[in-house]
Amino acid sequence: MNATYIFFNPQVSPRLQFIANWIFEDVLDGKIIFRASPIDRKLNNNEVLINYSNQPSTSKEIFVLPHSLLFETNIKKQQIDVFKEENLLAFFQTKHGKEQLDPDFSFDIFAVLFYLISRYEEYLDFEPDSHGRFSAKQSLAFKENFIQTPLVDLWIEVLKSKIKNKFPQIKFNERPYSFLPTFDIDMAWAFLNKSTFRTFSSFGKDLLTFHFKQLKLKSAVFLRNQNDPFFQFNYMEKTLQKLQTKATYFILIGDYGPYDKNGDYKNSHFRKLIKNLALSNSIGIHPSYESNSSIDKLKEEKRRLSEIINKDITKSRQHYLKLSFPVTYQNLIEVGILEDYSMGYAAQIGYRASTGRSFPWFDLVKNESTKLKIIPFNWMDVTLKEYLKWSPQEAIEEVRVLIDQAKKLGIPQCSIWHNSSFSEIGEWEEWKLVFEKLLEITVDLPDTPQ
Repeated sequence: MNATYIFFNPQVSPRLQFIANWIFEDVLDGKIIFRASPIDRKLNNNEVLINYSNQPSTSKEIFVLPHSLLFETNIKKQQIDVFKEENLLAFFQTKHGKEQLDPDFSFDIFAVLFYLISRYEEYLDFEPDSHGRFSAKQSLAFKENFIQTPLVDLWIEVLKSKIKNKFPQIKFNERPYSFLPTFDIDMAWAFLNKSTFRTFSSFGKDLLTFHFKQLKLKSAVFLRNQNDPFFQFNYMEKTLQKLQTKATYFILIGDYGPYDKNGDYKNSHFRKLIKNLALSNSIGIHPSYESNSSIDKLKEEKRRLSEIINKDITKSRQHYLKLSFPVTYQNLIEVGILEDYSMGYAAQIGYRASTGRSFPWFDLVKNESTKLKIIPFNWMDVTLKEYLKWSPQEAIEEVRVLIDQAKKLGIPQCSIWHNSSFSEIGEWEEWKLVFEKLLEITVDLPDTPQ
């Protein structure tokens, strides 16, 4: 029987309710009952008392002193003083001045976890990068060197251990590690199935810049003497089938622009490709760069993709990972997106929200939980090669560390790949090997994210 968590606090705020529900119901598979007054009876065998107040009770309990964060309704810069406890990093210390009390943590674990998964710091003033994004280097996780550590998940393990010590009859459901490969289709073809203008302009540019090697490759493709190097979908599908792994494809279907270079959604070959991918895979929208500032464009792109596969589109990942709080997620909710896979950094591998687990998005501006489910990703092919400049072998070894850690904790991992990365053109040689090797590391494990 799953545990029932009786959560005592005189003031159950939206922030508190959100983080407590996620921890005790979504992650620990229990049932939570909030109480505004102390419990006045003996606990049943499957019950656990969580006392989140300034006074301990006489009952057996998990006692946590509150920080103010979960009871605030505004967004402001918080005092973050990082220290170590249980050999893990923590902040929001609460025991100061209350030495006579004996809480189970010297800090507010619920406030810390909320701060991290709500992405509180991204609502504050920051210096945007060239694409208007919050960069990894500005994050607390990067500055304190825990960006590759699922700190939220590790603290939940400590919480479980403390519950087990005080309530030994409680049993937790252990979830197996899972892995989900995902693909962003920014350009289905390198050369083919573009407009006549784009095709001739491309040939002209190569001539003017003396890119004769590119011209030779392009000519071979148009003469059908060689396959288009970006059209790697047969390889991708066969590799996934061989390892009995499913994937999710995010399709860029916006209008042509400086950062949006996929083919025309009306092109019959492009439409056929999308329909074929949808036969055995999950399909999501890859909202265009331009749609990030235009909800009308977002609606139109979602309509296009839905019309092609004759199915409502409920998943998304932002092109260029253009994620801006709270507008991006508010727009996704407005157009009917239920799951977003943009939670990660372009320039760093690891955990943007300090967890590998999915969670509902909490809108800090409206101070309310939403139905939008956030699925974090942990690494991207472009990050490994372009940003971190790792060789194929270095990429395998570095990502393996993340995978091994996640296996021990039983938390999901999600990766991003691009069909263009399997072209084996130039510096992308040997990256098929990286893809295959990392899939092999996870092949014997479930492939559905929590």
